[in-house]
Amino acid sequence: MTAFATRDALLHFNVLSFGLCNGPITLQCLIDTVLAGLYWIKHAKCELLQKKVHSLGNVVSEKGVSTDPAKTEKDMGWPVRTSQNQLRQFVGLASYCRWFVQDFATISQPLHCLMGNGSQFVWTPDCRMAFNTLQSKLTSRPILAFPDFTLPFILDTDASDCGIGAVLSQNQEGHKQVVAYASRALSKSERNYGVTRKKLFNVITFVSFSSVCILPYALTITL
Repeated sequence: MTAFATRDALLHFNVLSFGLCNGPITLQCLIDTVLAGLYWIKHAKCELLQKKVHSLGNVVSEKGVSTDPAKTEKDMGWPVRTSQNQLRQFVGLASYCRWFVQDFATISQPLHCLMGNGSQFVWTPDCRMAFNTLQSKLTSRPILAFPDFTLPFILDTDASDCGIGAVLSQNQEGHKQVVAYASRALSKSERNYGVTRKKLFNVITFVSFSSVCILPYALTITL
């Protein structure tokens, strides 16, 4: 693919050139060939035959995925934020665990308003309520069930004046189990939508977001 002919000779690259779309996979194949049989694992970093493991700030067990107490319990002792930088630290940590919090975008909206460029930092009762609610939800050890692709999915949607949200769940062993939460804030133009349009926009947004997981399977949508 990199060869080209001139009047005197046929020329081609002797090394892998930058900018080729198949360059990364070609390099990876070469590395795999050179290092074949040389891979090893470090025993100190392995956890085998465990009932639960800690991974990327989460706890994975036979029941599902939950937040890691070692990470979220740090929020319990956090005082009220007194500056935008401190508030960004808290919201950043909370956003990492947003998949465990229903209506996260709507709850955190007052806090995001304080972090806008040029915004004056005024700790209002709404901000205090949002802060306390996120603290409570993050430390309540919510568990998200593993999806069972032999069962139909249920998508419950809801919309407010400032955000939209959805809950993806399944009926597993006679109980409704939450698989994932999702939410996002509405833009200024989207807030002008009517009730019906907001609900339809909500469905389109979150069906598209989770299409890889749920579209090939049966799905019930609740507005």
